Amino acid sequence: MTALKRCATEILCIFGGTGLQPCLHNLIQLLQSASARQLQKHRCQFFVLAAGHPHTLTGDMIKPGCVVIDVGTNRVEDAQAEKGYRWVGDADFDSVKEIAGMITPVPGGVGPMTIAMLLKNTVRAAKLLHQK
Repeated sequence: MTALKRCATEILCIFGGTGLQPCLHNLIQLLQSASARQLQKHRCQFFVLAAGHPHTLTGDMIKPGCVVIDVGTNRVEDAQAEKGYRWVGDADFDSVKEIAGMITPVPGGVGPMTIAMLLKNTVRAAKLLHQK
């Protein structure tokens, strides 16, 4: 948790991840505290979110002009959607987009880059395998 607290006050903030689930609740509480919100509002230039919880990051937690890379994918119920649900990220897109300089959308943000890198690494691994 110490590393997560330090992370919450530095320039690059990374939230959560599947290996950090036990710490995630404490991290969210830390980020929602008034002092942490003020630190982030004044210091963080980049946020990379992978918390697995919708609306973890809101517009009042960020510095104007910062960059938000939302890796999270969360299925939320939506009676107006054709399937009865929709996909959202870990950031509250509507409040964050008004303040952030750039934000990746969900869906369609980092997903295509993830697929491209997986394919690149697969080809690289195949080449390495055949070189032996």
